[in-house]
Formats: sequence, C-alpha cells, structure tokens
Amino acid sequence: MGSIRCTRGVNQASPLPNRATTPGKSTSPWTDRIILASCLAGAWMVAPDAFEALDSNLGILTKPVAVLGLGIAAVLLTEQICRLIEKLRGIR
Repeated sequence: MGSIRCTRGVNQASPLPNRATTPGKSTSPWTDRIILASCLAGAWMVAPDAFEALDSNLGILTKPVAVLGLGIAAVLLTEQICRLIEKLRGIR
C-alpha cells in the first residue's frame, strides 16, 4: 500500500458539505441528553398500553415491534423537541 500524506493542517481543511463556513452558536449536549431521557421514560410508561393494544394483532411479535416503535418514536420526538428549543434560543 502506498503512503498517504496530508500537507495541510487541521485549521486549513475545508468545511464538510452542507455545513456553515463560519462557526455559529454552540449548544450543550446535556439538553439533548435530558430530553432523550425524558422521552425514553415516557416510552417506558406507555409501553404496557402499547403491548396491550398490539397484542391482538401481532401475537408473539408484540413486544419487539412495540419496543422498536417506541424507541424510534422517542428518538424522533427528542430530535424535534431539541430543534424547537434551538430555534427558540436563536441557535438554528
């Protein structure tokens, strides 16, 4: 294998595609973590009702489908709430 050499430093690198060229306001990951934990706790509380609602239709696949669906819904809801908070704070 040939050697690959980079002659530019990190500061001279071009920005990633679809990224801003100048840095904007920064955010803390703690907001995202707290909202995700809250959404996952909400999904945990709703899970028994979801199991009951899907049991007659899916049978043995009830729990895997419900857990997967609630997990995806929690992550998507977290993303939307974080975007809303960032818009309200003027970051996005």
